[in-house]
Amino acid sequence: MSSGSMMGAPPSGMKKAASAGPGGGGWLEALYFSDGNRRHTLWAGLVKRAGRQMEDGSMSQVERQEHWQGVYTRNATDEVSWFQMHPIVSLDLIHASDIQPEDRLIDVGGGASTLVDHLLDSGFRMVSVLDIAGPALAASRSRLGDRGATVDWIEADVTTWHPSLQYSLWHDRAVFHFLTDPADRAAYKTALNHALQKDGCVVIATFALDGPERCSGLPVVRYSPESLSAELGPSYRLEQVEHEDHRTPAGRTQRFVYCRFRRLLLGGE
Repeated sequence: MSSGSMMGAPPSGMKKAASAGPGGGGWLEALYFSDGNRRHTLWAGLVKRAGRQMEDGSMSQVERQEHWQGVYTRNATDEVSWFQMHPIVSLDLIHASDIQPEDRLIDVGGGASTLVDHLLDSGFRMVSVLDIAGPALAASRSRLGDRGATVDWIEADVTTWHPSLQYSLWHDRAVFHFLTDPADRAAYKTALNHALQKDGCVVIATFALDGPERCSGLPVVRYSPESLSAELGPSYRLEQVEHEDHRTPAGRTQRFVYCRFRRLLLGGE
């Protein structure tokens, strides 16, 4: 379809149902078809779906995977806004949890993060890295060379992942805040509850209340320690809070809040 037809009148066989669709756009979001052309029907559906994603960030698993794979295909790993050469706050919180080198830990959304490098340098031997974007995992594995073979690389969407192991520590920097749909947050917590051993620790970093409202073209949910604690529920005790003014590769500042929780041994669990 030419750029001229996209900006002008509807193509042949298409009719205008309204002047604007739910996303506030023009005829692109308000078409119906009299010629039964399936390609046009699907195309209009994609336009509407893209509008919804821009509004509320809701995505299917396939759409989410395509988005993040595209991010790492288009950008070098040290160009994405969340890149850190030295994840100091994460490492401090991990060490504060008293985890031992022989304990299992998982970095959720760790993709191309250098956290795994530092964990191996610190002597941890049972490290897993989960990410929805295969190119991000491949970049980290390549960067580590022979050491990459010692890491458990998991390409999966955490909201549909079924853990086969239990971990002493779960780390997540900048995944949870992208889950704007309550159903996705519930699925994330189900995976967390299955993966984390009793008395294990959780370190989650999200944008703070005064942090950005969007990242990588998507809306986010910003948190305070209190609201993040409420999301996880009474089975998790908040033990430590840190704040960070993260400087992106582009020179912008992003305000993060880091929270370390301990999973409690509650009756009935």
